[in-house]
Amino acid sequence: MENYCTIPVQISNTTGVKVLSVNYGLAPEHPFPKAIEDVQNIYEYLIEEGYSSNNITIVGDSAGGGLALATIVKLKDLKIDLPAAIGLFSPIIIIFRL
Repeated sequence: MENYCTIPVQISNTTGVKVLSVNYGLAPEHPFPKAIEDVQNIYEYLIEEGYSSNNITIVGDSAGGGLALATIVKLKDLKIDLPAAIGLFSPIIIIFRL
């Protein structure tokens, strides 16, 4: 099984870009929408530090993929400049029986 902590390092090593890995608040200790707020706050911090939204990509794997997408929707609703791209790795799996 892949160690998720290595994914940001692998992305950085492969692409040659800086990667910031975010430890967002997890439920049930941090109920919805805490995780989205955490990612939004980090995104806004990067903008305040001088990074252009055109040079930022939000990437998420599994539940983090859903979180990345939800964060983009919130940024759009708040009319905050959106990042250049979003990377989603298996963001949502829905299993049901008819």
